[in-house]
Amino acid sequence: MGVAAFGLLPLPRRAARGDSQDWNPRFLCITAAHNEASVIVPHVENMVGMDYPRDLYDVVVLADNCTDETAELAQGAGAQVWVRRDPDRRGKGYALEWALQRDLQNYDAVCVFDADNLADTSFLSVMALHLREGKQIIQAYLDTKNPWDTWITASYAIAYWYMNRFWQKARMRLGLSGALGGTGFCVATPVLQRLPWTSHSLTEDLEYTVRAVTEGLSVYWTPLTKVYDEKPVAFSSTITQRSRWLQGHWSVAFDHSPALLRKLLSESSRGSRLKILDLLVYLWQPVVILATGLDILVLELRVALGRGWYSHWLGAIMPHGIWLGLIALGFGLPLIAVNLEDVDWRAVLYLPAFYLFNLSWIPIAWIGLLKRRDRAWHHTEHHRAISVVQRPAYRRRTSV
Repeated sequence: MGVAAFGLLPLPRRAARGDSQDWNPRFLCITAAHNEASVIVPHVENMVGMDYPRDLYDVVVLADNCTDETAELAQGAGAQVWVRRDPDRRGKGYALEWALQRDLQNYDAVCVFDADNLADTSFLSVMALHLREGKQIIQAYLDTKNPWDTWITASYAIAYWYMNRFWQKARMRLGLSGALGGTGFCVATPVLQRLPWTSHSLTEDLEYTVRAVTEGLSVYWTPLTKVYDEKPVAFSSTITQRSRWLQGHWSVAFDHSPALLRKLLSESSRGSRLKILDLLVYLWQPVVILATGLDILVLELRVALGRGWYSHWLGAIMPHGIWLGLIALGFGLPLIAVNLEDVDWRAVLYLPAFYLFNLSWIPIAWIGLLKRRDRAWHHTEHHRAISVVQRPAYRRRTSV
């Protein structure tokens, strides 16, 4: 929470490398798609319509174990299509590994998207700007294209606005590493050659972030361009999706923390040690969710049974004042984020639903912990086939 406060400050001034101002990098834009016929056409049309020289980027749809018309529709909309058939190795991580094993020497960087995404047409121009500045792994501002469909999508949207402001931006302000968000990111080709994409967990983005930080690299987050994805409209769908996220989060924490700890103990640079320590804290943040759930459960038992034993053992772990402070921040920071991100007033009406939505993370965190070794991949269906100009507006004014 202390780190989050730095999200209130402006980002430090960027410094471009003087010898690279005229360099326009060549991009490979790749989208992993499994049975995405309902949304692939507007996505490809969005990609081929970037505000960037068309001869300097290729748009590729990776049709991964598709049984519908995804490949044909993507090709008809203007994308190259790479077809992958491997039913035993399912999931985005395996698909990207397969695609990125190809010779990438004709590209300066690779940009990764999901089939339901819409991106600002400035996306490649902004990525080129940051590559010129010397950034090597760049994550765009992640947002949602359907914030007002249901209280579920509104809750996701508020979570995005909060995370961009108080997680990603705060870390940029402190010189720490951001985190990849699964889509809307760019990786320089030399980094992929040094650190190949071999991340197969259910949260392959987090896994690659950890591997990058372990190797002394950082993720740079930019608010200058945005990528919008589709969020589930039904609560039942979120259970499956978020359980998968927590399964992946727990597995990455257990599998990669030892390497991070070894790096932390051997690293001589204070800045690098802080990046590693911050990432370790983030990896084990679900423990706080579990402790919060335990706190709520024991509090209810104390009220029901009229016992006084609650504060004697749980209070020793963390004093009540700290618990109350965390609760106050948990309620206050999303409200501040909604205001600072210039979000439509409707978001304030959805805040009670957002707080209720957050409580549902407690059982999901337990499910993820218990099933962390289950790496079966489950497809999230998408249906919002809209263009970037049809995306619902939600800001009071245009801002970055």
